[in-house]
Amino acid sequence: MERNHIIIRSKDKQRPISDLFGIFLEDINHTAGLYAEMVQNRSFEFSPVDNPSYHALTAWEKTGDGTDVALAVLEGDAVSGKNPHYLRMQAIQVAIGQNAEGKAGVRNVGFGDGMHFEIGKRYRFSCYARYAGDSPCSLEVALQDGRGADVSCENLSVKQKSWEKLTCVLTAKETVLNGKLALLIPQGRAIELDFVSLFPEETYKGRENGLRKDLAETLEELHPRFLRFPGGCLVHDGQLDGNARDSLYRWKNTIGPVEERPARRNNWRYNQTLGLGYYEYFLLCEDIGAKPVPILPAAYDPHHKRAVPLNGLNLWIQETLDLIEFANGDASAGWGKVRAELGHERPFGLEYIGIGNEEVGDGFRERFPLNCSPAGYRRAVEENL
Repeated sequence: MERNHIIIRSKDKQRPISDLFGIFLEDINHTAGLYAEMVQNRSFEFSPVDNPSYHALTAWEKTGDGTDVALAVLEGDAVSGKNPHYLRMQAIQVAIGQNAEGKAGVRNVGFGDGMHFEIGKRYRFSCYARYAGDSPCSLEVALQDGRGADVSCENLSVKQKSWEKLTCVLTAKETVLNGKLALLIPQGRAIELDFVSLFPEETYKGRENGLRKDLAETLEELHPRFLRFPGGCLVHDGQLDGNARDSLYRWKNTIGPVEERPARRNNWRYNQTLGLGYYEYFLLCEDIGAKPVPILPAAYDPHHKRAVPLNGLNLWIQETLDLIEFANGDASAGWGKVRAELGHERPFGLEYIGIGNEEVGDGFRERFPLNCSPAGYRRAVEENL
């Protein structure tokens, strides 16, 4: 039998492998916890469109010390028209002399088995609130263990009839693996809530709206040369209308204040807040020393055979060029100025971009050359790349 031999000369240096090794992040299973938000369904936008089992109060439950509470998710006059729902919460008045000091409200169960609180660690709470009764009232904010016992508690005042952002920092008095966030008001009072949020104070690089420190540091330790994001099938599976709840992934919906980022149906059958958007991805790439490889849809959904007419691709090509300008453009104008206003004046140094994902079919093959048209490519090279 003829034998072949492979000789490995481990001490002979050859050419570097350049950008061959990298990582790919897709928003599957709630970004695997990379986004540090601990509240699930923070703006009461969950819908059967996302998952047949979802409803507006998914991940929320009633709580109280014997006082009942009436809950209603309302639409219109929310903090943001792009996330139009909010919660009205009314603690029922009990008979005189019966637990007159009672409180009632809601608890958020978080993701998976519950929230993880670590003894001595601090957690940033925020919400928008307004009182719905005749007068202002207190709002008790508590970190609780799985049995409902407080491990940290703070009291806030809801003083306005219009939306007001309330914040506090809670320090955990013990370590809890199945924790919940409780919000309670005195009996006979009513308030409305929107964008209820809880983050560990200690995020990666200390950023607000940031990433879990442990997971992001693990990615950094891989020393990837590039980071491809955010997908994947979630990029090209959806309606062509950018305003649809189940639209293709549109990068402009993922930047700016989180309140203005519309909730969307994720391809993997859950709700995606877009709190971890393109700006946060670019920051992560910079922080871990990886080159960004953002992926954009090619105006074609191969899962449902939806396709933008060939004569309607200009909008999609422009959206790609706008992303290049957002990443690399001058901070004084256009999308480069938008980036600077978000807090990053320097360009991100984008070198690569992807159009489509694992595409099949003539629909994609017809559109790819036009999405990557010579004229558009030349303009991108001349102006930014």
